Amino acid sequence: MTRVRSRARRSWIASLAVAVILLGAAVAIYGRWQVLQGPLTLGDGSSKTGIAIDAGQTATYGGLVAENIGKRAVTVDDIDFVVAGKPNVARVVDVRIVDVSKVSGRLVGADVKYSPPAQAISPVGAAIPSSVGDRRGYQLLFGIKALGPGIATFKRVRIDYHIGIVRYRLIVDHEAKICVPSTVC
Repeated sequence: MTRVRSRARRSWIASLAVAVILLGAAVAIYGRWQVLQGPLTLGDGSSKTGIAIDAGQTATYGGLVAENIGKRAVTVDDIDFVVAGKPNVARVVDVRIVDVSKVSGRLVGADVKYSPPAQAISPVGAAIPSSVGDRRGYQLLFGIKALGPGIATFKRVRIDYHIGIVRYRLIVDHEAKICVPSTVC
């Protein structure tokens, strides 16, 4: 009799464990496919910018500020500025984020040289704390290198991040054009 009860108990515990694992996997997958709305925002993405540089130069594009409107910190896994069209004209060679509250002076929107502030850090593994109550944001800085003649259009920004085991992907349409050489635009 005791043996039957303990077997039934082990079976029930094993079934519960499988259900918890499946639920966790489903939450992680849905977060990755943007079924779950994450707390990171980048504004409305309505800005359009053009930068004219010569081949070999690296420009700065910093037209976006990420804000965590959730209650918990998010950890960044990857940030990309996706080029549409001619990939051989320009490419992103570096990405940094900087806490806007730690920058003295003006933020860099776009510049023909790439020199991120000393406070800028690599985004991979960086924690972005909640901005609830203090409206604190993190500027995204992209180093974009001109490779060859033409116009490269970067169309969207993608940020992969997580909170605990739940993964999220934020995609925002945002346009920046890089003109090579500088006389093209």
